[in-house]
This record gives sequence, C-alpha cells and structure tokens, in this order.
Amino acid sequence: LGLPMRLKQLGNGLLVVESNAYNATVISQKLDALLGERTCATALDVATEWQISLSIAQELLTSAEEEGKLCRDTTTAHILFYPNLFATFAT
Repeated sequence: LGLPMRLKQLGNGLLVVESNAYNATVISQKLDALLGERTCATALDVATEWQISLSIAQELLTSAEEEGKLCRDTTTAHILFYPNLFATFAT
C-alpha cells in the first residue's frame, strides 16, 4: 500500500506495527546510546525510556542478544542486559 509502516512479527510471535523509520540499525543505535549512559538495562528501563510496551522492549533486547550485541545476566530479581564486550575482543 506504500504506507510508512509495516506489520512485523517478533520472535515471540507478537505482531506489531512498525514505522519504516525504525529498522534493526536504528534500534541497535538507540540501544548503544541507552547503554552508553548506564552500565546495564532491563526491559523496564527500555520500555520506560522509549515509551513502548514491556513485551516489545523485552523482545528487542532478546533479539539484540541473539544477534550477539548484548549479554544477559539473569538474577532472581531481574534480567539485566549489558553490551557484549566479548564480541569486541573477538574482532
């Protein structure tokens, strides 16, 4: 239809309407900027900062982890995401 948005299915099966202005590169840059301001981030941090739903924030973080951009630390209280420094040293 030539609209400035598209329907996208996330890895968890969630269907979202996504602006064409947001692609994997833009999201990666925004995550880099967010994690540049702090040591780590939770899905709640991303959801609050970007004003998106918690489930979408969790999916974005999980996708970035699967791409090797983030590492996860699962505790009894939170799932914390950190920049993947292992990938930095591997190159």
